[in-house]
This record gives sequence, structure tokens and C-alpha cells, in this order.
Amino acid sequence: IGTGDVVVVSGGARGVTAACVEEWARQSGARFVLLGRTPLSEEPACCAGVADEAGLKKTLLTEARSQGRSPSPSELGAEVHDVLSNREIRRTLAAIGAAGGEARYEAVSVGDAGALNEVLSCVRSEWGPVAGLVHAAGVLADRSIAQKTDEQFDRVFDTKVEGLRALLAATAGDPLKLLCVFSSVSARCGNNGQADYSMANEVLAKVAWAESRRRPETLVKSFGWGPWEGGMVTPALKERFAALGVPMIPLAVGALGIVYGDIGTSPLYALKE
Repeated sequence: IGTGDVVVVSGGARGVTAACVEEWARQSGARFVLLGRTPLSEEPACCAGVADEAGLKKTLLTEARSQGRSPSPSELGAEVHDVLSNREIRRTLAAIGAAGGEARYEAVSVGDAGALNEVLSCVRSEWGPVAGLVHAAGVLADRSIAQKTDEQFDRVFDTKVEGLRALLAATAGDPLKLLCVFSSVSARCGNNGQADYSMANEVLAKVAWAESRRRPETLVKSFGWGPWEGGMVTPALKERFAALGVPMIPLAVGALGIVYGDIGTSPLYALKE
């Protein structure tokens, strides 16, 4: 992937993937289409200058009451989440630009084939064909099998599996140089409460293997990540990994490792150490 190449990245605007894409932009000068579920919108004026979650909750609650509204705790939490998510997306777009790449954000569910095709048609008309595809979108709903609902299972599994199916279909006519999926070490080893997540990531790895045989001209990689410092690893999960003696992959280390493949900075090296 080089200067001007168009790369579509699901789940690329926030968290772990955003750190990887920023470093990749610095190395490649490529154009990145970041796909995410969060609609990008202007944040309420009252939030200006308020940085922390607690402060945003207080500010938004005060604003709502001044308008005669009484949001529930879940509604208030969703508003705060939207503000913080939008800020992170904008930071990612700015960081990619500062690193020498170009980036655009498209709010679309990777499982919505119609909306995805519409977005990519627009991208091709403005930027050209897709040269790289990275599927990194994912969600967690950790529960034991006995406690997990069908809806929770479907949300976790389909984001990975149906998302990849839709992305491959939407780029079937593009001259892909690169196909990359973000899998997980849980796909090989399992993890408590993650039956759905483990299954979904192993499917990604198997599909990647099949695609590598079908596309000999394309570089295909499936990354079986361990836990990162950030992204979907919550403080509770981090404590659990620490109790098991499993270290976190620092964002900068992982990003350098994925882009440059240097064993001294690779995530596998970090886990080994």
C-alpha cells in the first residue's frame, strides 16, 4: 500500500485500529476510508471545554433540565458516549492527516450491504478503486453461555462474520492488494465469557485462509491479537488479564509492529516479554 492507494477500514476511527491506521498513514501516505456505527455530528455547545465523562454528564443534565427534559441515566450515558466518540473520531481524522495520509469517515454498519455499497460507490467515484481492505470492527458482550442471550450472541458474531461477508461482497470488483482481518488469540485459545467472540474470530481466520488461496495476487493476513491497552479492553478485563499474568499490548508498540513487522516492536514480542 502506497501513496494515494484507497484503503477501507471497518472500525478504524477509534481505539486500537485508529492507532494502527495513524502509524500506517505515516508510512504509506495512503487514503483511508474509516467505517463506523457512530453518526458524526456537532456536539452541544454546552460541552465545549468539558473533557471528562463526569463533567459531561453534569453539563448535559443541566442543559436538559433547562429545556424541560429529564433524561434517564441510560439516555444521559448515551449522550456522553456520543460526544466522546465524535471527539475521538475527529482526533483520528486529524491525526491521519497530520501523519501524511488522507482520511474520511463514513457512518455505516458493515452488515448493511446496501448502505455499504452506496458508500463505496461514492468513494470510488471520488478517490478511485479500493486497494486495501481491513476488517477490524468488533463488539463484546461477555457472559457465560448460560447467561448469554441470542441477541447478544448475534450482535457479537455478526459484526465480525456478516461484516466480513458484506465487505468482501462490496469489494468483489476491486483490485485488492491487501486483505487484513483483526482476529484474536481467543479464536485459538478461547476465553471465559467469549464463546461468540472466539467463534467469530476463528471464522475470520478461516475465511482469510480461503481468500489467500483464492487470491494469490493479494497479501492476506489474519492477526490473532492479544489484549491491547485500550479499545475493547475495559478496566475489569484488564484486571482479569493481569491476574492471569497476561500483559497488555501498548498502543504504540502494537501500531509499529503491525505496520513495520519489526520483531523488536511487534505485539508478539511484547507478549513474550
